[in-house]
Amino acid sequence: MDRKILTANSRIPPDLIDDYLWLQKCYKHSQETYAEHTTPVMRLLDLVRGKCKVARVNGWKSLENVWVWNDAVVFELEKAFWDDVSGSENWLVYLRKMYVVDSKRGRGLGSEFVHSLQQWCEISGSAVCLVSLPFGFSRDAYSGGAYFLDKAADVVDLWEEGEFHRLMGVELLRSWYSDRGFRNAFLLDGHFFSFSGAINDDDQFIYVPGTLDDSAKPLASHRLHKREESRTESV
Repeated sequence: MDRKILTANSRIPPDLIDDYLWLQKCYKHSQETYAEHTTPVMRLLDLVRGKCKVARVNGWKSLENVWVWNDAVVFELEKAFWDDVSGSENWLVYLRKMYVVDSKRGRGLGSEFVHSLQQWCEISGSAVCLVSLPFGFSRDAYSGGAYFLDKAADVVDLWEEGEFHRLMGVELLRSWYSDRGFRNAFLLDGHFFSFSGAINDDDQFIYVPGTLDDSAKPLASHRLHKREESRTESV
């Protein structure tokens, strides 16, 4: 900002204007330096740290890569890469799991969270991939099915130690992600995924932000299903 404008219109005391301008210059430089020395994945994870709480089992033991958004959504987001895509570790993350607390469903909070995640991807330039499998948790294998979990803390406590249950509603969840801008892609790789059993091609999705580096876009696009490539070319 120009010194004359500040002097005429600002409430900053005249003897502090030089300091203010210097701080503003430092801030601009720090922002430029940050962008130059960080990857899209690093910037995305920094945004997550600033917007979400660390998930803690029993209120104290933190879970690596697991976060709580607005006390309504528990999610696990980690760095990812494809063996055959050089540099993908710099711009690809994997949404391993996402769970909307049962007592807070039906309010659009899942959609709101996904929209926020997509905004963070656009800001950072990072792509996010996922597998759309509906699931739930129970305390053990003898519970007869997934529990109703009415607090984020309950979800976190079962995140690693609880029994994992696949649920019905696969088609609905596929449509849900498709309606929100995710596109079908071939994600499977030698190191990818810890799910047991086969993963249907139609359950694999990726969100590619418009801000993804131009050099990475064709590398991400080659993973899209053929129907997605055709849709992209026709737009």
